[in-house]
Formats: sequence, C-alpha cells, structure tokens
Amino acid sequence: METIAFFLDKVQEWYKPYNLGSKLSIPTALLAIAVLRLLFYSSNPKHNADIKNIPIVGKEYGTWEQRSRAFASRGKEFLNEGYRKYKGGVFQVATTEGPNLFVTGRFINELRNQPDEIVSFNARAEERMLPQYSLISQKNLLGVHSVKGDLTPNLARLLPHVVDEIESAVAEDIGDCKEWTSLEIYGQVARVVSKAGFRMFVGPDLCRNETWIKLSIGYTATTFAGAEAIRKWHPWLRPIVYRWVPQLQAVRKMKANALALLTPIINARKAANYQADEEKPEDMLQWMYDKCSDAEKNDYPYHLDLQLVLGLATIHSTTMLTTNVLYDLVSRPEYIEPLREEIQEILAQNGGIFTKHALEHLKKMDSFMRESQRWNPMNFSGFVRKILVPFTLSDGTYIPAGTNFEVPVYAMSRDPQICPGPNPDIFDGYRFYNARNQSKDEANGHQLVTVTSYTMWFGYGHHACPGRFFASYKMKLMLANILLNYDVKFPDGEVERYKNMEFETNNFPDPSKVLMFKRRRG
Repeated sequence: METIAFFLDKVQEWYKPYNLGSKLSIPTALLAIAVLRLLFYSSNPKHNADIKNIPIVGKEYGTWEQRSRAFASRGKEFLNEGYRKYKGGVFQVATTEGPNLFVTGRFINELRNQPDEIVSFNARAEERMLPQYSLISQKNLLGVHSVKGDLTPNLARLLPHVVDEIESAVAEDIGDCKEWTSLEIYGQVARVVSKAGFRMFVGPDLCRNETWIKLSIGYTATTFAGAEAIRKWHPWLRPIVYRWVPQLQAVRKMKANALALLTPIINARKAANYQADEEKPEDMLQWMYDKCSDAEKNDYPYHLDLQLVLGLATIHSTTMLTTNVLYDLVSRPEYIEPLREEIQEILAQNGGIFTKHALEHLKKMDSFMRESQRWNPMNFSGFVRKILVPFTLSDGTYIPAGTNFEVPVYAMSRDPQICPGPNPDIFDGYRFYNARNQSKDEANGHQLVTVTSYTMWFGYGHHACPGRFFASYKMKLMLANILLNYDVKFPDGEVERYKNMEFETNNFPDPSKVLMFKRRRG
C-alpha cells in the first residue's frame, strides 16, 4: 500500500493549493483509530466458500491475510505462476478486497459475450471508486458517445490543432535545455498531455490556463486517494466520515474552482448563439453541449463533470505509457537514432507536416511503444469485471454473484504461443513491426491501438477505450517532438532502467525519477 500512496502523493504535488494534507481533527482521528480497530480489521474479506473448488495461487504464504499481503507486493509473480499452472482454466488469489478470479483461454470470450446485466464493468468500477463519496460522475455516457461519434471521426481534420498544442507544450515544458538539464519527466509529460487533451476537450483558452492544468493533473490522483481513504472505513460509517476525509475535502474544493473557470467559457458560447450556418468551436465541450436537453445545457456542474471524467480517463494513463516509453528508450539507446530517422523520413514524405496518415506510418515507433506497453503495462491484468448473477462456464465452473474477476494479460503476453516473434522474454522494440510486415493479413494488426483477448491494455469488448486512437496520436506527436529536438539520457551513475512501482496488479512508472535533456542543434 505504501507504493500506491507514494505515487498518489507525488502526483498530487502538481496541484499543491488543494493538497490539504492531514486535517482531521483530534477527536475524529481518535474515532478513526478506534473504529478501524473494532470494525475495519474485523471486516477483512474472507474466502468465498462457493468458489472453494477453484485452485488458489499463493497457499504457501499461510492465512488469507498473509496471502493477500503477499499478493500486494508480488502480484505479478502470483499471476505468472497462476497462468503457468492453470493456463486455459481459472484460478483465484487472495486480495485486500476479497477473492479475485483470473480467467484464461476460451473462458475470456465466454464472459466477454455476456451483457452488462450479468458481467459488469460499471459495478466493479463503482465498488472501487465509491462515486457517491469521491464525487466521480456516473453520468458520462454522453462523453463516450462524443468521443466515438465526434472526436475520433474528425481527428484527421482537427489534428493540426493538436500538433500545434504539443509542439508549443513540449517547447515550454521540456524547455530550451541549452545544457544537459535534469527533469522529473512524469510531471512534464503530464502537463503536455493535459494541454493537448483539453485542447480538444474544452478549447485553447482553458487548456492553457495554469490553474486548470494543475487541477486537471491533480484531480485524478486526489480522487483516487480519496476513494482509497474512504474505502478503509466500515460501510456503516462512510456516510458520516466522508465529509472529514482530507482528500475528499480537496476534491470538493477543486471542483468548485474548476467550475469557476469553466462557467465563463460556457456563458460566452451561450451568448454567441451560434446559428446553423455559423462556425462553432470544434471541441467536445461544444459537441456535448449541442446534444444536451435545455435543462442539461443550464446544468453547469454536469458539463464540468463531463470534462473532469475525460481528464480522469486520459491524463495519467497516457502519461504513464509515455513515461514508460521514455524510460525504455533511454535504457536502450540503440533504438533512438532509428526511430528518429523514421520520423524524419515520414515527415519528408508528408510535406514536413504531421498528419494522421504520417502518424499511422510511424510503424517502428508504434512497435516500440507496444513492446514497452507489453513489458511495462499500467496493470498486469485486464478485463476487470464483477459477476452480477450466478454464472457457469462451459466446463462447469460455477461463479457466484458478486465475484470479481480479471484476465492475467501480462502473463499471457509472455506466452510464446501468443506473443508474436521470437523469445517473448526478451525486449524487442521491432517485434510488432516485424509481425506487421509478415503478410498483408498482418499489416493492420499488432498496432498499439489493437485490442484482442491477449492485449487488453486499452480494455476489451464494448468497454474498450474509445479514445485510444486520440491517445496514440498524442503520444506519437510528443515522442516525435522530443526525439527530433532533444538528446535524452540517464543522469550520471544511472545505467539500468528505473524500476516501476508495483502494488497487486498495478504497475506505475516512478514519478520521482529524472531524465537528462539537451536541445539538439542544427
């Protein structure tokens, strides 16, 4: 738990005005200690007797509590062992939240094909994030539909706005770096991602507002930290104590300040009263506004929630992948010049302009990014769901209602029968580039955005991330700008890739680590 706490604390530094620290009163703190002793520890999850016939990984660690603590620090090892022993079947592990099943083989698609009323993404997310306390909006379908129906189909036409934003942001946030300059790169990447994302979410004025940038970066970490904090309390007490949880107090303050920033933007657009033949702003704020009912148009907190959920879903996931790619590039510098040459070649073929077509033909870069993701995913598992009604798999395995399950994607990605190319235990930045070149049938497969039953880094099924195409363009533009304009290396004395921070199935790049940058001349 210390690992995830460090990550969240570090990221919350980007919005220091609302990082309130520990402000619980002494009576509340004493009450917390007493209640945690009497209720929290007594409510630790127990093994579910209805799944006792499903094999357990980690029995050698002892009691349920001992196994769950071991899984917290060795989650990747547990999943690799479970997949090795029970490939094609189902196994379970003890977690801090109860038993968790991991399904493999044909059972993945058996469960994927079930409706949300049986196999639910939302129920698992709500259980984890407790939106009634963390204030994460549950009314975000409009945002999903707008990404699918407005943003993605218009990316080719609107990409120049994103190109301009990223070029400007990289120059500003990486800096001139006339000499070798040390940067905590996670934070700088997060700033670029925020600016580029909100350029298409809310427009150019707000995306460059410094308070909005810090808020958008800090909001996700603070919200997750708040959910972690309130979940430690017994369910009976949550409706009472959530008002005094410091991180949730910070979330409420952040939302109030964000609303003050967004309100004049909406008012200005309402006052413009755009006619059908007039050119409107082309961003998700406008697209979603136009789809709203009259009542929703005047519900400014609703529009704010839509924007915050977009940021929550995109900023840190994109930042983590980009940071991991940079850590992998610097630790394998032999890839830097070939990727730089590919960028230059593709630009020359496209009139010196980054177009959608140009980005899609950065195939070596795409391959390196996908291999980096395979080695250093944000999660070692995917397809995170909850069973809402009893379900029986085709081999007769019974899964009771209320059971959580996932897929051990990381372990599957190291399976030589699944992973393309030779030796999946060796990092090969051209693995997927070579796989795409094997035949015409493979040409469009094995891309960063490709979603399959063994590559679920962007989700799976009808809940696969609709914004993954936009995310891939942002990351490629950012990496291209960095490689063309900067030399990058580890600080003196560092020779090996920075270790990621692991907790259960989470796997985050260390946000405190630095890389050295120096602007290239000529």
